Amino acid sequence: MRSLETVSVVEALMDDLERRVLNGELAAGEHLRETELAEEYGVGRHTLRAAFDGLVARCLLQKERNRGVFVRVLTRDDLTEIYQLRIALEVEAFRTVAMRREVPPDAAKAVALLLTLDSRSPQRDFVEADLAFHSAIVDAAGNWRLSRAHESLQAEIRLLLAQLVNRYASVRELAKEHRDLLAAIEAGDPAVAEAAIRDHLD
Repeated sequence: MRSLETVSVVEALMDDLERRVLNGELAAGEHLRETELAEEYGVGRHTLRAAFDGLVARCLLQKERNRGVFVRVLTRDDLTEIYQLRIALEVEAFRTVAMRREVPPDAAKAVALLLTLDSRSPQRDFVEADLAFHSAIVDAAGNWRLSRAHESLQAEIRLLLAQLVNRYASVRELAKEHRDLLAAIEAGDPAVAEAAIRDHLD
């Protein structure tokens, strides 16, 4: 059994490696060399391997037998499959929330956060504000299994946006689309809300 101290080191290591992958510092397909990274972080190989395993579980890294660990490379097929699942989950959430005609406060906060950004802001800030909005809607549906499934996609969504999207929508475009989604919820018609979220994600 690992000590709490060891667990915290592994989690901190996972978080930093994830940051480097999503920022492109560790490039798509790059071979992660155990010895070099263990020395860089000042950790043992067992700790590093535990962090690797955690990021493999998040679908950010992949292990290849007798070759090592690599930054996962997402394809257009991956994008299609990830978004098919994302649409299925978010359609259910938007329909549920629309039936209540209640705009989740955290969704409104995410739109306000988005409006603090501008064209000079890093793309990842746009991604995080966007995902915060969608997560707020899913969580407001009140189905913890739905929220858990949606959360499990977050790392892959971030990775595919980092690897496959060269230009994120402008603040004005994103804010308008998100306000339209909130208006669909306020209308109280699940069919309208479903059409709005399908159009947004498509």
